[in-house]
Amino acid sequence: MKNSPDGPRVSPIERFLGWIRIRKALRDLQGPSEERHKAAVEILAASRARCWHGLRKIAFKEKGIRAVSAAKLLFDLGDKQGLFALLEQHSSAEVRREAEVPLDRALREVGPQQIEALLRASIRSLEERKALNDPTWGLAVSVYALRVLEDFRHRLPPSLLAHCILLSQPQFDNLASCRAVFPFTAFTDYRAARPEPINDFYIGSSLATVRRAAIDSLIAQEGPQAFAILSETLAHSDPQVQYAGLYGLCRLRDERALPLFQRIASNRKHPLAHDAQRAIEVFGTKLPDILTLVRGSQLGASPGELLRPAGQAQEKSPETLLRPSAPAPPVSRD
Repeated sequence: MKNSPDGPRVSPIERFLGWIRIRKALRDLQGPSEERHKAAVEILAASRARCWHGLRKIAFKEKGIRAVSAAKLLFDLGDKQGLFALLEQHSSAEVRREAEVPLDRALREVGPQQIEALLRASIRSLEERKALNDPTWGLAVSVYALRVLEDFRHRLPPSLLAHCILLSQPQFDNLASCRAVFPFTAFTDYRAARPEPINDFYIGSSLATVRRAAIDSLIAQEGPQAFAILSETLAHSDPQVQYAGLYGLCRLRDERALPLFQRIASNRKHPLAHDAQRAIEVFGTKLPDILTLVRGSQLGASPGELLRPAGQAQEKSPETLLRPSAPAPPVSRD
């Protein structure tokens, strides 16, 4: 090894031998003994950034204990990709089947505070995205982080969850994806305590997956108190955000949501009119039928205004009932 003004200069032979040691250490991450595993970790830690490429390849492509070890070591060496890999592994049934205990231990060593900080950074990246060709790493990371924090029962500030739910970014949104991400069982079966998992096909491509994960976490954490946040979604200008609100309120089964649904269902030009009517029918499965029939909230009310249950008609004067707009023609007696 020769010295230069910029520091020690490594010869080609020494560089080659260094790569050989790194490759051997990568193989020994899941070595036959604990001693070889520790020795491999020490060699990789000493090599710093030179081993990052190999560790990333193992962490993101393999499915087992070696992948978990590589991801955790990446994080310890200062590469944020290591935490991304751990979060992704937590959502993989195959990895959890092979290495659930070391994976949970690695994530708990990282700590929920670090994961929450990453969630905030990913949401911020989605807000700041301006062009279609910008990176989309925030989508998948947000979903994976919300899943892990929910499983670890880490309480997130309701304001952060509301931020995730109300986030609107047209480049990542369309109603077709929303209807695919939010399960139909939320609208049809009130006995389903936990909905079906998110389709992995949409993770990383649709903002609806972030809203779905945030709503599931909000309901698990806040219970009935989630109504205040979810009701805000129906006043949002983005139909995709409103659709997320329909899903969340259907899961809550809070009867206070019924008039909010009726407001949308009464407007036939609203893109979610049919979805809101379907949501009303969900409540019809456990409410008396008379409460699912609706009429104008007052005389002369426009179709977009709040509706009231038809069961209250008997308390109102007959002038509130429908009547012909013109006199009926005389009936011929021939």
